[in-house]
Amino acid sequence: MVLYGNPAEEILKFSKLEKIDLIVMGNVGLRGISKIKTLASKSRNVLETSKCYVLIVHQ
Repeated sequence: MVLYGNPAEEILKFSKLEKIDLIVMGNVGLRGISKIKTLASKSRNVLETSKCYVLIVHQ
């Protein structure tokens, strides 16, 4: 599926429309506690506003 627009908004809309149980997203960046504070805005937005579970995989 290819969606156009704001990535976080489109992921959230798609997950609601398709009744998704789990969203898996990748994140590259810092390690430890500091990575929680600095999650990319898209990952953080999905994590905080999703109605389903979100798994963020740190690379």
